[in-house]
Amino acid sequence: MWKHDIQLELLNYSQRHINAFITNDMGDARWLLTCFYGHPEVSQRKVGFDLLNSFEPVELSWCVIGDFNEILTNDIKVGGKEMSEGQMNLFRNVLEKGSLFDLGWRGISLHGLIGMKILLLQKLGLTVYWQINIG
Repeated sequence: MWKHDIQLELLNYSQRHINAFITNDMGDARWLLTCFYGHPEVSQRKVGFDLLNSFEPVELSWCVIGDFNEILTNDIKVGGKEMSEGQMNLFRNVLEKGSLFDLGWRGISLHGLIGMKILLLQKLGLTVYWQINIG
């Protein structure tokens, strides 16, 4: 499924996420891809973030992409009222708990927020490859 030199194996999904194992054709690089959509209602985001944290693989590299409907700092927000520090801390804690880091965003930011983000877990030396090829 997907490409001849890359195998994608659907693991699980819901309204807010898709998890899939990605393996190259040599079988020597396997990692978890999580596609995530954060709840549009602020009051519901913690539930989604708890779900996201539950996906962290123990021995695989992990790439998370999606629209988290959240920001890390108010300085990237365009218009509207500032987000509360407590709300942004929830998102920061998700990243910290999963050992994820923000690779940034280039392009048009949706809703004045982050838009699509790419977050990676630094495991098994694959981070360098992803930084070079995705960043």
